[in-house]
Amino acid sequence: GGAVGAFLTGLFADGYITTGTTQGDAYNLFNGAFYGRPILLGYQMAAIVISIGISVTQTTLILLLLKYTIGLRVSEESEDEGLDRSVHGAESYKQPGLNGSIHGMDVFNMSKATQNGNGVGPAEVQVIAEGKAVV
Repeated sequence: GGAVGAFLTGLFADGYITTGTTQGDAYNLFNGAFYGRPILLGYQMAAIVISIGISVTQTTLILLLLKYTIGLRVSEESEDEGLDRSVHGAESYKQPGLNGSIHGMDVFNMSKATQNGNGVGPAEVQVIAEGKAVV
C-alpha cells in the first residue's frame, strides 16, 4: 500500500483537507493532479523511486555483509540430510524416499493426540514404511 498510496496522493490530494480553506497559496500548494497541480504527482513518483532505491541498496549491503561473514546458505551436506535434522536435531515431516537418502529405514514422526488422565496431549509416534507403528 505505501507506493500505491503515495501515487494516489499525487492524483487525488485536495488542499482543502490539509489547509481547511479553498483560498490562497496554501490551498493550491497541496492540490494533486486532478485538482490542478500535476507537479505533486511528479514529487510523489520521485519519492517512490528514491524509497525503492534506498531499500534495494540497504538490503544488498546487509546480504553482502552476511554472505561474507556467516554465509547465507547451509552446507550441501546439511541440505541433503535435511535442515530439521542437521540444524535442529529433530525429525519433522520426513517421508519415505523424499529425504535425499536411501540408506537406513524410512521412518517419519507425526504427532498423534492421545487421551490420557490429564486430557488430550501429543505423543510422538514412529511410523515405519511397512505400516507398523511403535509408540
